[in-house]
Amino acid sequence: EIFFKYYRQKMDTRRVAPNSAHQFLVKLEEAGKLSVILTQNIDGLHQKAGSKKVCELHGTTLRNHCSKCRKEYSEDYIFESSDPIPLCECGGVVRPDVTLFEEELPQGVLGIAIDKIREADLLIIAGTSLKVYPVASVVRYFEGKHVVVINREGIDFTIDDAEDLLICGSVGEVFSKLKI
Repeated sequence: EIFFKYYRQKMDTRRVAPNSAHQFLVKLEEAGKLSVILTQNIDGLHQKAGSKKVCELHGTTLRNHCSKCRKEYSEDYIFESSDPIPLCECGGVVRPDVTLFEEELPQGVLGIAIDKIREADLLIIAGTSLKVYPVASVVRYFEGKHVVVINREGIDFTIDDAEDLLICGSVGEVFSKLKI
């Protein structure tokens, strides 16, 4: 019950709009210069902006399901439910399709992320401290030559033989100044 109260207060992103960083990534994708977005964010803002090639490593608040029968529910179900714990018609708890602390990531998602990172020529790490594991470890599989880190502060990350570029600042501000 405490989880759902917190979740409803803090995780409702239904009325949050994508920012300039999300819009820039859509333009990169449309120009054929972006193969995939790997994100730990659960807000669905990449898809709201129009990105099609998104791998949500920790899931999304935009989908919900019954933990018992797996019936799917809309993004509104949990947020608009008056029940302290939203229940399915089968009696199971309806929960968001997100990975909560100490839960395992969805089946196969790490393998997909590793494959995509191995295939990349350029790796852009944006808006993350790379401190949340196991996802933070997948960047170690990058075999390309160019890494760009865009973050408010530096991160503890280097790749042997990669030509690194660190841009300290807001991802939205940095991307809003770039042209494709």
